[in-house]
Amino acid sequence: MATSTILAEKVAIRPNKNNADYERKEFPSGVHSDGNALGYLVLAKQFRYQNIERFFRATSTALKLADQHHTYNSAANARDIFGFASADQYFIFKRDNAFRVTAFAKNTNGRPQDLPGIAFDRDDLPSFAIDGNDAIMATLGSVIRVSPQGELTSDSSGRPRARLIDTGADDQYVGYFTNDAIIPATRDPFLSSLAQRVDGSGKYLAHVTVLPNRKLAVVSFLNNLPATDSGALSYRHEIQSNNEVVSIDCGKSQNFTFSIQRLSSRRSTWVKSFSTSGATDTVLFLHGGPYRHEEPTTSTALRYFLAHGLNVNVIEFGGQNYTLETAQLLSSGGYGSLNADARDVEAYSRAFLNPARTHLYATSFGAHLFTRLSPGFVNGFRSLVLDLPSGTIAPDLNNDTPTISAMNRQIMGDEIIIGNLDNAYFAALKDCPISRRAMIIYNDEDDRVFPEADYATCAGSDGVEFIEDVVGHNTSPLQAGFDSQVFEHYARILKFMRR
Repeated sequence: MATSTILAEKVAIRPNKNNADYERKEFPSGVHSDGNALGYLVLAKQFRYQNIERFFRATSTALKLADQHHTYNSAANARDIFGFASADQYFIFKRDNAFRVTAFAKNTNGRPQDLPGIAFDRDDLPSFAIDGNDAIMATLGSVIRVSPQGELTSDSSGRPRARLIDTGADDQYVGYFTNDAIIPATRDPFLSSLAQRVDGSGKYLAHVTVLPNRKLAVVSFLNNLPATDSGALSYRHEIQSNNEVVSIDCGKSQNFTFSIQRLSSRRSTWVKSFSTSGATDTVLFLHGGPYRHEEPTTSTALRYFLAHGLNVNVIEFGGQNYTLETAQLLSSGGYGSLNADARDVEAYSRAFLNPARTHLYATSFGAHLFTRLSPGFVNGFRSLVLDLPSGTIAPDLNNDTPTISAMNRQIMGDEIIIGNLDNAYFAALKDCPISRRAMIIYNDEDDRVFPEADYATCAGSDGVEFIEDVVGHNTSPLQAGFDSQVFEHYARILKFMRR
C-alpha cells in the first residue's frame, strides 16, 4: 500500500530559555507573531504508523541542526531554519550569520550542500510542498525545486514573482501563481481551465486555493484600493466547482487594471502597470530598497497614487527581492547592473509612456537608479520627485552590526556598499543635474540619506523645491501604513505633481 501524505503542521524551532535547548512547539496561525522562533519545519503526518520512528528521527535531525545554530541577532537574522520532514525524507535549509544558506537532505548523508544565491525573505517566509522525491520551496518570489541530492532548479525561472498554490491541508505540489497568471505543474484539465480563465484578465491575482481531487478552487483578486486612511482593501473571490463559477465581491468593485511585463528580455527585471479608469497622468515609480518590492497590499505610496486617479508603473530593478533572479542581479553585477537597468527603463519609457503626462518618482535606494538615467531623459518628464533620495553612501553603513553588514553585502555586493562611484558622482557635481520642475524631500534627522548635501548645486535653481518633512528613514517609515503623517507626506507630493 502506497504511503499517502495527508496533513502538514508547522512546528516552531525556538529557544527554550529554561535549559538553553530547543523545543518543539505548535506554530501559531499567525506566523509572524512568534518573534522568538528561529524558523519552522513543516511536518507531514502519515497513514503508515510503522514509519513513525523514521519520522521522529528526521525531526530530531532538524532540531539538532537548530541546536548547532545559536542565533542571538534576532532583530535582523531571526527565522533562519526552515524545512520539511516526513517519515521518508527531510529537507532542511539553514542560514548562517553571513546570510549564506545551506541545505541538508536525507540523501546527502549529513553533508551540507551550499546553495549560492539563495536567501530568505524576512517579510515573506518560505513555504514548502513535495513533488515526488523533490522538495519544492517558494522563497524570494521564486519556486525552487530541490532534489534529494540537494541540487537546485527553478520552476519559475523567467516569470514574475511567484507563490505556491495553496492545497489546504495537503502538501501536494500542483503549481504556482503570479499576480497575473496560474501555472499548473500538471496537465490536470481542471487546473488548465482555471489558468485559462485567469490569463489576461487584467486583474491582480492575490491568492489561489485548489483542491484538485475535488475539482474545487477559490481564486481571489484584489478589487479596490482605498482613497483615504479610513478605507480598506476589497477583494473579489471566484469559487469554481467543476465548470461552475460563483463570484463574491467583498467591498467595492474593481477600480484598476493590472499587467506585468519584463523590462528586458535579457534580465529578470520587471515593470508592473496599474491603470485607473479616466487617468491622464502616470507615475514612473523607482522604489526604495534594495531587497524590497512594491505591492498595493503593502505600499502606502502605490495605493495613494492609484486611489487618487494616477496610473502607476512600478520598476522592479536589480537588487530588489521581487524574484530570486532579480535579487541576485545587484550583488553580482554591481554598478553595471544599475547601468543596464537605467538603459532598459529609458527604452521602455520611450516606447510606452508620454513624458509630458508622466511624473518620475524616485525614493530612497531608487535614486541610485535615477542618477544613472541620462539628463535628457529625466528632464523630459512633467515633474520629478526625489523622496528622501539615497546618494552618497552613509559612512556607517560598513560599520554596522556584523549581522547587518553581512546582510547588506549579500544584498548589494561590495562595490555598491562601498559606494565609490556614488560618492564620486556627487562630489564632482558642479551644476544642478535637474532642469525640470522638481521636488526634493529631506529630513534633518535622517542619518541614511543626505539630499541637501548631495543636491546642493540645485539650491536656488528655478523650479527645484527642497521640502523638509517629518517622514524619514529613522523617524516614520515610508511604508508605515495608514498613518496621518504618511498620508500628509503623499498628499504634498500629489499636490506638487498636479500643479
